[in-house]
Amino acid sequence: MSYACVEAVRLAGGEPVLLPFHDDLELPSFVQGIVFSGGNDPDPAAWGEEWHPACNQVDPKRERHERSLVTEAERRGIPALGICFGMQIMNLVRGGSLIQHLGDLGRAELHARQPEGWSKRHDVALRPESLLAKTCGVVALAVNTSHHQSVGRVGEGLVASAVAQDTTVEAIEDPTKPFWLGVQWHPERQSIEGESRQAALFEALVRAAS
Repeated sequence: MSYACVEAVRLAGGEPVLLPFHDDLELPSFVQGIVFSGGNDPDPAAWGEEWHPACNQVDPKRERHERSLVTEAERRGIPALGICFGMQIMNLVRGGSLIQHLGDLGRAELHARQPEGWSKRHDVALRPESLLAKTCGVVALAVNTSHHQSVGRVGEGLVASAVAQDTTVEAIEDPTKPFWLGVQWHPERQSIEGESRQAALFEALVRAAS
């Protein structure tokens, strides 16, 4: 987990605990909420595709570990926030798929990281009745731009709660759970820069966990 994730949880009133990825490491009993953080690209074999040349494979050991943590967190009813890779794993565990490279669909200009880095923003529309919209208190957000993949087929029991103007899915959630939310952007970076609507995601996670 990045420094920004740790700091965002701390500023929200939580006590961050880092979990190393390892084949036999289980989710500790004292964990009350969990952030599945960003990373490189998941193995497309999960939804029946070969690797795209633009992909950068995540450590397979980490992917296995994160999948097991998602499954265990769901089983135990632990509130969860998935970010970027974390959101994608939440979707894959539910049988969903990913678009491996948005550039193939002509969406790179809107979504790919640009020379200005994390400062670039693009707009997303939030589903008004969603947990995401209720948490942020708005139905539109400007989010940071830094990804080349997105959700393709939404996993079972999940709904798309935010989309970009080109219809790219930017957030997913399970409306049957108190707090089970994934976002494609990096709210932790905007949160520690003082953007209150992004900080609200971590504050809501901490409230749900406690």
